[in-house]
Amino acid sequence: MAASPPWANLIGALVREIATRLPCKFDRVHFAAVCRSWRESLEQLAPLPRSPALPFLILPLAEGPAVSCILSDYATHPAVVPDWVRYARYIGAYDDGWVFLSTAPPQDVDGRCVFAGIINVGPVPQGRPMIAFWRIFDPVVPGLFSGPLNPRREWDAVDVVHHHGAFHFLTQGEHIIVAKPEFHYWCPVPAMPQVDWEFRCFPSNRRGYNQQHVKARYLVKSREDLLMVVRCSPHPGQPTSAFKVFRMVPSQRARCRQYIWQRVPSLGGRMLFVGRGCSRSYEADHYPAGIAGGIYFFDDGFIQDPVMLQQQLQQLREMDGITWPHGGALLPGKGASNYSPQGWRLP
Repeated sequence: MAASPPWANLIGALVREIATRLPCKFDRVHFAAVCRSWRESLEQLAPLPRSPALPFLILPLAEGPAVSCILSDYATHPAVVPDWVRYARYIGAYDDGWVFLSTAPPQDVDGRCVFAGIINVGPVPQGRPMIAFWRIFDPVVPGLFSGPLNPRREWDAVDVVHHHGAFHFLTQGEHIIVAKPEFHYWCPVPAMPQVDWEFRCFPSNRRGYNQQHVKARYLVKSREDLLMVVRCSPHPGQPTSAFKVFRMVPSQRARCRQYIWQRVPSLGGRMLFVGRGCSRSYEADHYPAGIAGGIYFFDDGFIQDPVMLQQQLQQLREMDGITWPHGGALLPGKGASNYSPQGWRLP
């Protein structure tokens, strides 16, 4: 029988010390699986303190879904999911879960859940985004609305978040549509919801973004604020070059406008994970050293060269007094997906 390697005989206290420095749960599982003595040492000690969870980036790879973990320096780990998820389309996330569009029948679900989304009706780019509401067991989407029934493109919805008991939709013109849908029938029969609407107009205040192209807009709940994060590039089709962050505040001057977007000069230690329908905010000081405050995003695969990525991140970190995290842009995994886009899996 071959002799055990010298590192297999580490004392239990040292094994535990090493394990506590692995905030990623995947890394801890791999660490315990290195050898029997390490695994036994961890089993004999008190449970390790759990690090606060952060979102995983879902990578719907051609060979099967995987996740990328920030706590393990963006390492990629296989995702153990049911077979039907491999053919489903990721459309959003909620706390402790993710949402897929699938033809498979749902199992073990809460029938009282109401989902909101944005569905593009018609060919791109001529199609119009529609606001949708449905229950998890609905075979079709029964509630489909064209913004506030306004033909102007500035009222087209681009992102949605649940905030203070209602769905908040951000529009292309940077207005807010607040919606409270109510389904009166909770049987598996399609039913149109009744929706209580509120439309909040925001003045532009000459937000020109230095003549840059707006790639995406996101809504993020952060502390007690509702933030709008705007992602820009010099021209269409080019990589992200800047972010602008604003918070919604009541207007004190305008008679007919209730709210304005107020510029946020610093994130104040916040970590903003942005993605359509799945943005979240966390406090950096709740996590191990080296996890920086800033904006974490995936940039639609424009940058593949690591040198170009670092140059872009350095430019971002020097802008606007807002710190951008090292490695804050998460690149797509290897291999193309033919069934789903990327997104965050929320803890």
